[in-house]
Order: sequence, then C-alpha cells, then structure tokens
Amino acid sequence: MPGQLNFWPGEAGPAIRWSVTRGKRFRDCLRRYYYHHYASAKNKNHEAFVLKHLSNRYSWTGNAVHEALEYALKALRDGRVLGVDDVVNQATKRMRTQYLESVKKRYREKPGVAFGLFEHEFAENIAKETWAGCQIQAERCIRQAMDLPLWGLLRDLKPENWFAVETMRSFRLRAGSVIVKPDLAYRDPDGCVVLVDWKTGKPRPEDDRMQLGVYGLYAQQAGWGEPLVGVLAYLDNVLLDEQPVDVHVLETTKITIEQSMTHMRAVLRNGHAHEEDFPRTDDLRMCGMCSFKRICGRE
Repeated sequence: MPGQLNFWPGEAGPAIRWSVTRGKRFRDCLRRYYYHHYASAKNKNHEAFVLKHLSNRYSWTGNAVHEALEYALKALRDGRVLGVDDVVNQATKRMRTQYLESVKKRYREKPGVAFGLFEHEFAENIAKETWAGCQIQAERCIRQAMDLPLWGLLRDLKPENWFAVETMRSFRLRAGSVIVKPDLAYRDPDGCVVLVDWKTGKPRPEDDRMQLGVYGLYAQQAGWGEPLVGVLAYLDNVLLDEQPVDVHVLETTKITIEQSMTHMRAVLRNGHAHEEDFPRTDDLRMCGMCSFKRICGRE
C-alpha cells in the first residue's frame, strides 16, 4: 500500500527505547543522557537515581495541568462533566502536597515515590511570588483549556470515537521501540482523527512538530484511520496550532527517529554504556537547570 510504513523489520544490535524527551536529552548532553538512563539504575548509582526524579518548577506546572486535564477528560469520556472549579481545586491541592514533600526533602527517603523539586535540592533562592505564580499559571491553563470549544465537542462524542487520554503506548521501528503517550486523541464529527498535545510553555517548533509526528505514527499503527490532524494547544496564551499529519510528516518523523536510535546504539559498547563514552556538553547554558550537575562536577 502506498505510504504504508514498515513497523516490524528486524535489525541486529541492542534494543533502544525512544521517546521525544529521550531523543532531546540525547541531543542536548550525552553525559546527562547517561546519568538519566544508565547510571540511575537503583543498584548502580543511588545519587543519580534520586536526582533523576527531580522536577523543576516549569515541568511541575506543566505536569499539574496535564494531570488535571487527564482527570477531567477521563470523567467526560465516562459521561461525567466536572466543573472547572473542582478540577482546579484538586490540582491546587495536589501541588501544595507535592511542594511540602519537596520542602521536607522526603524524596531523599523515598526517591521515585515522594515528590522533589530541583530548586529545593539545590537551595535556589526562589521568591514566594514565583512559587505562587506556578499555581496561578496552572490554574489559568486549566481554565482556558476547559473553556475551549473543543470541550463542548468532546462532551457529545460517542464512546467509540475516544482513542486516548494520556495513555502510555509503544510501537516498533527497525531500531527499537518508541514510547508514546498522546495527551488526547479522538475522531471528530467530520471523520478526522485529531491528535492533541497540550502545551503550557513557550513553543518549541521542532520538538512540538516531532511530537505530533510520533502520535501520528502510533495512530497509523493502531489503525485509528485517516486523515490525521495534529493540534498543538498552547494553553497559556490560548493558541491552537492545527497541522496535517500526512504521509510526508510520518515518513520524515520515522527517518528522524531511526537515525536518533542508530546514534544511541552507536555510543554503546557491546550493548553496555560506559560513562567515558558520554562526554559532557560544551554548552554550559545546559548545565544551569540540570539535576545531575553536582555529580557531573558543574554545580
């Protein structure tokens, strides 16, 4: 079939698990990539394991929005319409709980379970107004998302037209498996498969478009149908960037992923990672918000 992708060819070598986030981490700094994906194994480097699970205030705000919208959307899918105030209140309560866990550094006792913030671990002097601003931004994004016309459309959607809400899945390419977690995927009344990616920060065009392409590859493999339409929903300024996810986008995305996987495999020796093969970045700007800067020697 023209345009059909081959998801299952075999290729010798160690299997690679790829995601948009992992691919960006590999591009930004090989040493950080090593600490995050190899040294952080529990039985290898406990400190790296602790640091791996830290969030900074920006990702914390974004995750709060994603979790809140997941909660509201799954209720909507099940026929329950939640009020925006209830959704915001739950998100705020969760953020307060996480903040207190982090202040008390419970993540040191229960890494990977208790919540920890980068800013607390590295004793950064963050004003109370800045922390309050994280909650204010999260609330604003939640309210603006639930005020979109999209929300009314979803309310009337038939159960069979819901495909995914923050659902972790994977698919195979030649060089390994690709991890994907669509924020929202559904079939609209015109028959289009709509792939939505919530954004709370500033646009990052290359990575954002790549995310839609990865969603599209999974949608094609899962047999959700066509045409595929991607929506980058920048919630803080209520900007919806709609883009077709066509055969060209899918093929370009596939090639980019496989090239990245090939490079990831090439750094390994006989399938094993060695720290000396993962040099630190020369761009010191990358180090400022890196959780591993202490063990890397760039704190």
